[in-house]
Amino acid sequence: MRTIYLLRHAKAVDREKWHGEDIERPLTPKGLKQAQGVAEALASASIKAILSSPALRCRDTVAPLARKTKRVPFEVVSFLAEGSDPLKALHALVNWQNATQERNGQELTEGESRSLSVVACSHGDVITGMLTELAQSKVITFSQILSAKGSLWILKTKGAEVVEAMYIEEPGSTFGRSAIRSVGI
Repeated sequence: MRTIYLLRHAKAVDREKWHGEDIERPLTPKGLKQAQGVAEALASASIKAILSSPALRCRDTVAPLARKTKRVPFEVVSFLAEGSDPLKALHALVNWQNATQERNGQELTEGESRSLSVVACSHGDVITGMLTELAQSKVITFSQILSAKGSLWILKTKGAEVVEAMYIEEPGSTFGRSAIRSVGI
């Protein structure tokens, strides 16, 4: 199975208090701390790429992880942008590993192929839409659709389908079992 670490951006400055372009809205001090917690939680995971919405709050959420995993490619992708089609975003993530493998002309062993993992940082509307699709597919229930700022979903894929999902409300130093709400596993 392959893994998608689906991350909602950390706490950003409130829209009402920000006077610039929304895409450039930065993280708050709490958000910066959450981003560091994400980096600590995922630094030892077998990550092959970090993907982010173009929004600064998303890029800044995964920046500490990108610094810790220096050799892991970091890409800004439009399908994770706020307002994007959640179903298209989910399909893009599930199929991302295969597309990257084909694009790079790589021949991977079965073990290497199974270990491909991606971190993807997006927004509440996109993630909620993805989770709604997973609920309709019976991977999770509708009551399990959660997406707190700075939270993480660990999605396990088999082929082109998500088959398991686990929600972690506060990744970081509390990344242990007590912080994990198992969903579908």
